[in-house]
Parts: sequence; C-alpha cells; structure tokens
Amino acid sequence: MDLFDRIHPDFVFYQAGVDILGTDKLGKLNLSPATCARRDELVLGLCHQQHIPVQISMGAVILRRSKILSMHIVKHLK
Repeated sequence: MDLFDRIHPDFVFYQAGVDILGTDKLGKLNLSPATCARRDELVLGLCHQQHIPVQISMGAVILRRSKILSMHIVKHLK
C-alpha cells in the first residue's frame, strides 16, 4: 500500500495466476483457494479504493482451474 502512495500508478496489470495453489503441479507454494481469494481481495480492493483501473490476466492453464478463479473474479467485478 505504501508502494501505491510512492508511485501513484495510473493503471495496474494484475497477473492473477493460480500456480500458488496447492493443487498446482508446478508452483508448489501449496496455498489454499481461500488464501488465493484473499490475495485477489487485497489487490483488487486496493485498486478499487484508489480508483485505479486494473487489467486482470491469467495463465494458459486457467481452463483446468476456471471454477476456482471464476468464483474469485466474478466476486470482484460486482
């Protein structure tokens, strides 16, 4: 949050990957879907609070995890 205060971004490019999940074979960070959702809430909430537009991108493997991500993303688009 201090970072936004220092650089005053006009735009945020958010790479909302799920390779942090425990179910991912490559990422190996072993985080839960709830933790992933919390990450999204923090990033998107801060951008919303600061009135900063966000472009959300996800990796190519997203189709396998679309149900998990759709729950997070749809929640923040309301």
